[in-house]
Amino acid sequence: MRRITSLSISKQFYSILKKGILDAGSKDGDKLPSIRALAAEYNLSKTTVSSAIAILENEGLVEAIQGKGVFIKKNGVKEKLIGVMLYNFQEETKVEAGILNGIQKNLGTGYFLSMMDTANDMDIICRNANHLINAGAKGLIILPPKCPEADEKDIEKLNQIIDSKIPVSFLLRDVEYFRSDFVAVDYSNATYEVVDYLIKNGKARIALIKHDYQVFALQEVDAYKKAFYDNNCIYDSKYLHDWGDVKEMRAYLKEIISETDALITSSHLIHNMKDIINREQASRGDKLYAVGINNDVFEEAINGPTITINFPAEKIGEVAIKLLMDRMELNEIGRKRKEVVEAYIKV
Repeated sequence: MRRITSLSISKQFYSILKKGILDAGSKDGDKLPSIRALAAEYNLSKTTVSSAIAILENEGLVEAIQGKGVFIKKNGVKEKLIGVMLYNFQEETKVEAGILNGIQKNLGTGYFLSMMDTANDMDIICRNANHLINAGAKGLIILPPKCPEADEKDIEKLNQIIDSKIPVSFLLRDVEYFRSDFVAVDYSNATYEVVDYLIKNGKARIALIKHDYQVFALQEVDAYKKAFYDNNCIYDSKYLHDWGDVKEMRAYLKEIISETDALITSSHLIHNMKDIINREQASRGDKLYAVGINNDVFEEAINGPTITINFPAEKIGEVAIKLLMDRMELNEIGRKRKEVVEAYIKV
């Protein structure tokens, strides 16, 4: 018996089933195992299996025939199919869910989505891009890996797969050497407002553990320094720390936390270091601010005051899908927009 253990079991099963259908060894007319057999093989409910098959049928990859079964239908894929690669099924986040929501809300009539896993891995993205193109996708929305960032060799491989056949929009992290639209976030305003607020309220010893993506980290640091300058204050560079190994960042926080008024970093990292923050709060009895970027998952875990810099996830999805549909419409009439669009959404 094969087991699926994941935070998103239904999505993981859907991805596994789709990869099997798109595999070179499968062909039109092949019959899938029965719903009962698939449920037993993967230790899932029949409802979960039926839901995955219903999505695949909507995408045109299978056809359910009453009393006969479910059959592969690779050539029946919808004309305006868009491949979306967002989810790492092991670590589905609020940000990714928000982006997908923004995409779905703004999807035009006649367009259909096909979602596949990224696993935060460029090789898997390349493989799944190939699957989606073979399945008839006319455009791709891709969230590239965080760390390590895609290198020139990775991008050349992706270029060869896509070969300028279809338009692509990258999200959050730009990819050098690849000509495509790009939708990201500008943290400058939000970071400035938070640091300015803290300084004006007598909280000027502010530690900033920078974002793990360099572009966002530069935005944060520039805004941090500007807020100090505008308030006629001098910042201490020891409170500006690069993203790194979690163990090393925990050690850094333990070293400086007793002398700080606030910590700004990703919500995920604050949640990871909540024990250090809460212990410091309890020991000195004053207000240490925890400022989280991306979402508010950390707030309930922190005993003291918190501030959230909300991440415009839905807006990212909205902008990305509108850009991509525009590109796809131009492709259909034999025209291509020459310029690459870089859309930065201000927080």
